[in-house]
Amino acid sequence: MKLIRGTRAQGFKPFFDAFKQNEDVLLAYTCERTSIWYSVTGMSFDRAYCEANNIPLIPFNSTGGTIVLSPGDLAVCVMTSKPNKHHDTIQNGIVKWLQSKKIPAERVRNDIVIDGKKISGSGTLFRDGKYISAVFIAIADSTELVNRLTFKKKVKQPTGLVHYNLNAEDVLKEIMQIMGVK
Repeated sequence: MKLIRGTRAQGFKPFFDAFKQNEDVLLAYTCERTSIWYSVTGMSFDRAYCEANNIPLIPFNSTGGTIVLSPGDLAVCVMTSKPNKHHDTIQNGIVKWLQSKKIPAERVRNDIVIDGKKISGSGTLFRDGKYISAVFIAIADSTELVNRLTFKKKVKQPTGLVHYNLNAEDVLKEIMQIMGVK
């Protein structure tokens, strides 16, 4: 598996370019600015607020909810030519790693929570004949922004790994070990 570092502005282009070599690819980027990824099956956020504050909106086909990415947060995606559950592998590995640091993390469906607060969401999508497993990990604590932007009552309040003195590079280093990327 090959690591590709990218930016949100580049989108999936470096990912698809690298995948042409038929090697599984891990795309990672640290968010430079706030953005909203939302399910086209149901928008549960304040679109007018996002537009007024120049917050990019990225639609995707998913049955999940809205994902708010803040500066410093980590997004990782694994692209393969066949169905995979890499998001499960990554999240299970991150939970073990956090628990080894005495951080009470656990998996709840497609999320990672710490003391009932969400730090990660994941899912899969199929695009242009490729399977993509995506994992989003909150480093920043964007609780106020999430509460301002979203309409739906949140079952799990958000938090960020910044409260545990971890940053995106720490998490990415662990994900690379989990996925066997050098």
